[in-house]
Amino acid sequence: MNQNSALAQWKLHLIGVTLLLLCPIIGFGTKALAVEDPVTISSAISCNSKSLGAANRPGGGSSQPSLHYIESARELSVGERREIDEVCPQAKFFSTQILLTPGATYKITSEGKWKDGQMKGVGPEGWWFLPLHPFNRIPFRRMFILSGSVGASLKDSFIIGRDKTWTAPATLRQDRVLMLFPNDWDSKYGNNRSLGPLEGGPLRVTVTRIS
Repeated sequence: MNQNSALAQWKLHLIGVTLLLLCPIIGFGTKALAVEDPVTISSAISCNSKSLGAANRPGGGSSQPSLHYIESARELSVGERREIDEVCPQAKFFSTQILLTPGATYKITSEGKWKDGQMKGVGPEGWWFLPLHPFNRIPFRRMFILSGSVGASLKDSFIIGRDKTWTAPATLRQDRVLMLFPNDWDSKYGNNRSLGPLEGGPLRVTVTRIS
């Protein structure tokens, strides 16, 4: 790495740290309205669900997330698809209720919009501002891009965007439900919003098993 490249990377890092320190002061990304804590796991089809227990909220109940959402999940057969009418952007792990099959390949497509804090509505490709990317739950990837994971863990997380063909790992643990979420800062899910049809929303996803 030459001196100019190292200097450029250091400047970007410095900008990112500065923005992180200033965010609570200038109000960027802070809550515009008083809302409940974001759900850690949601198996509801709508953001309006209030049926989740304390164990599924940050700092509440058990230190381990409940696995109740696995009970209603099932595998897709080859060629079968599931349409999800709304992915809630406040959920850190939104359950598709699809039980992943080890080694199976899925095509995931998305459309519509959702809202990140004070930003205008954005689509499943999210938005780009490099200094903020290192702090996302999937670091160094776009802000608010539609993302997925195997179960309620970031260990097997991946970027989806508008369209992705993805193969599940050959070995899966008990928690093998396909989860969806916007790639955001861990502390900022509370100010995310779903959008109505007049605003281009909500964000919808179709999952098809192709092999």
